[in-house]
Amino acid sequence: MEKKYHIVSRLIVLNAIVAIIAGFVLHKILPYLLNYTQTIVPELFTTKRVSGISYTEQFIIVISIIMLLNSAIIYGYFKNIDKWLKTDEYKDNLKGKISIKNIYNCYKAPYVMYMFPMVEAFIVGIVLAIMRLSAIDILKIMIVVLTYTGIASIIYYLYSKKLMKEILMNSKLYKKIDQKGKINRISLKTELILQLIPLFVVSILFTSLVGYSRLIFEKGEVLYRLYNEEIEMIVSGKEIKEYNSINEVNFAMKNFNYEQDFDRYFIIINNKAIKYEGGEISEFFISHIRDFLKEDNRVFGMTTETQGVVRKIKINGETGYLGIEFKVFSYKTVGYYVYTLLTLVIFMTVIIYLISRNLAEEISQVALSLKGIASKDKKLDHKLPITSNDEIGELEEAFNEFEEAEQDENERLVEQERLSSLGQLVGGIAHNLKSPIFSVSGAMEGLSDLIDEFEQSLGNDKVEEEDYHDIAKEMREWVEKVKSYASYMNDVITTVKDQAVSSNDDRLYSFTVDEIIKRLDIITKPTLSKNHCILNKDIQMDLKENLQGDITVLIQVLNNLISNAVEAYNGEKGDIDLIIKRDYEKENQASKILFIVNDSAGGIKPEVEEKLFKQMYTTKGKNGTGLGLYISLSTIRGKFGGDMTFETEYGKGTTFIVAIPEDAKNKIHR
Repeated sequence: MEKKYHIVSRLIVLNAIVAIIAGFVLHKILPYLLNYTQTIVPELFTTKRVSGISYTEQFIIVISIIMLLNSAIIYGYFKNIDKWLKTDEYKDNLKGKISIKNIYNCYKAPYVMYMFPMVEAFIVGIVLAIMRLSAIDILKIMIVVLTYTGIASIIYYLYSKKLMKEILMNSKLYKKIDQKGKINRISLKTELILQLIPLFVVSILFTSLVGYSRLIFEKGEVLYRLYNEEIEMIVSGKEIKEYNSINEVNFAMKNFNYEQDFDRYFIIINNKAIKYEGGEISEFFISHIRDFLKEDNRVFGMTTETQGVVRKIKINGETGYLGIEFKVFSYKTVGYYVYTLLTLVIFMTVIIYLISRNLAEEISQVALSLKGIASKDKKLDHKLPITSNDEIGELEEAFNEFEEAEQDENERLVEQERLSSLGQLVGGIAHNLKSPIFSVSGAMEGLSDLIDEFEQSLGNDKVEEEDYHDIAKEMREWVEKVKSYASYMNDVITTVKDQAVSSNDDRLYSFTVDEIIKRLDIITKPTLSKNHCILNKDIQMDLKENLQGDITVLIQVLNNLISNAVEAYNGEKGDIDLIIKRDYEKENQASKILFIVNDSAGGIKPEVEEKLFKQMYTTKGKNGTGLGLYISLSTIRGKFGGDMTFETEYGKGTTFIVAIPEDAKNKIHR
């Protein structure tokens, strides 16, 4: 059954759930975190002091705006992915431009989801700055905003990553697309930092805000008690102290003992401040005295960071209030708090970075070893030291077990292919030895006839000395022929013996180009003759030039390529070109020996091309092992540090190129 993802809908629902839960929690605790005066908190939830709407209504509007903004961003980014999931390109795993683009978008999606709450926090900061709020208010609000956005970013990141991974795994298209260089990769170290730092910062910020709120409360209590006692002494303990003039009040407050330099006294008559040394007293402070003053004579500003203590007085018969306004916070304290917080964040960021780097390096070591196995380094000697007894240690141990199993399997496959090649080689021995044996047999008969002729001529007066020399000359010719036939048979036997011996020797040997040609002639002759194919050799190097490496495995690889070319003709006559030449690369300033095998047998089908060097893939049905090209590539890389590539044009022909570094001894991976 076809699975429906509905990416946009699911992410919008997630966004709504996060926003509603966060909104509900913050709606309840925000007044307390921002130190709103306890006596006005109930009023905040019901009255409409600001812009004609209550605190609750304001909160609903803000949360709704955030939800709509997030939903718009989600829809804008994910709508194309949603459409792609409904197309045949996705359902049928087709590699098209739309699929490639959307796969790249799936890789980037978690980071987009991670970033946009952070962008919202940045926008909120700009708005608060424009509103010209106090630095302490901006700081507290931004702490709350960053707490929300930090948690939201992590939730969006983890959920969207899980969702995108599910889509990519089900599409299977990621296997067909070369991601190298097209996707900005994020290291494991960076991912850990992205996930851990926000959580740490959120924890520190939120804890600090709660601690700051509690500090404000306790400091306020201390200052209130001190100032309450002081002002009680000023008014002489009377319920309503009477003064004849404001100057008399000023004189009474002249030697008042302030605990802080920025604390001030004030006088309010008829709900208006007629004396205030700190500038203008806030309207909210006055309204609190008028509407919420209790028996403790304690008053507050909008937040508990500004407090006061008052007493009723009369000046010339008019009732008013004499009070002390004191600030519970100080910018110096806030500064210390911010510096300490930043220092702690930086310190913990460095610690998390070091931990993440250490973890990433251990995993990268395994990844690099796996890449070494998967790339040119086919010599499996990547044992990892087990450096810990945790999951990383288990991963290293599992890799070592895999490496050992892979090495055993690789050796088994190489041996299987070697035996398969040997079977073909042994099948051609009879063909290779048949002609020279018959020739030797003929030579023996010729020699036998000459011996008989020699014996019969003895004592014959008609036979002259010159006739004996002629007989000797013919015998010598037959002997030379026997020597050449014996030499050829020796070459055949040597070649078969060398190819039959399993090559586990890492030592390098010198051999000439001529030796390669001679051995190839012996090994390929039966196959070529049987299938009426001709091997055209174009040797663009000195035949006596020495090469370094294992000639046995090189012959096995070239024989495999020539045999494949013969079989590509399907029993019809055909030409196969073998070219051996030197190629100099200016970019790398390195010289390579190229062995090129070319045929005109119709080329390789496009669907077969990408599977050509894969293990266990064969086009020969039950007659093929599926190991030939796979092992050939592994052998060239492992034994010579070289490479093998091919070029093909379907309907025309195929060219295989074996490239071996001329300094192979320095390229071998031990």
